[in-house]
Amino acid sequence: FCRVIFVGQSYIFMTELSAYIASATHVDVHDLLDSFHLAAKNVNLKAYFGCFHPKGTFLGTDATENWSVDKFFEYSEPHFKSGQGWTYVPIKESRKMVYFELGTSTLCTFDELLDSASFGVHARGSGSLIRENCSSSWFIASYHLSFPIPNDIAKGITQKIQSFDQLN
Repeated sequence: FCRVIFVGQSYIFMTELSAYIASATHVDVHDLLDSFHLAAKNVNLKAYFGCFHPKGTFLGTDATENWSVDKFFEYSEPHFKSGQGWTYVPIKESRKMVYFELGTSTLCTFDELLDSASFGVHARGSGSLIRENCSSSWFIASYHLSFPIPNDIAKGITQKIQSFDQLN
């Protein structure tokens, strides 16, 4: 998965990103997701982005946060390099998985509830993981971070979002 440019008689490696993406080895989906969260907490950029597939995406809590793994790296790198990660701890036994065999690859969709240290409420992580035929490792194809809203207060929350959107 490493991107290399051939220039004359030498090879030039493109950015730290190319050395980080898909560099991890996780043969179990639970290990992959646990390592992903631990790397964010420990501000370990290589371990964190090593969990992503090269075509991976990250959807954050804000509607504007819809990033390719390259763009998400650009956003995350300054935070990690300044020692600021983010802590989301999976809630025991909340993780649900569904597997699909797709020719030479296996896809796993997942949903997990997370304790959020900075927000003080539960968050939800969901998305898809992929293991391609040429690899025994799982990688994050798509990760979506959101905040579940209890139905009883959803109308009030969505009205606040609507008011915010109208101001911006």
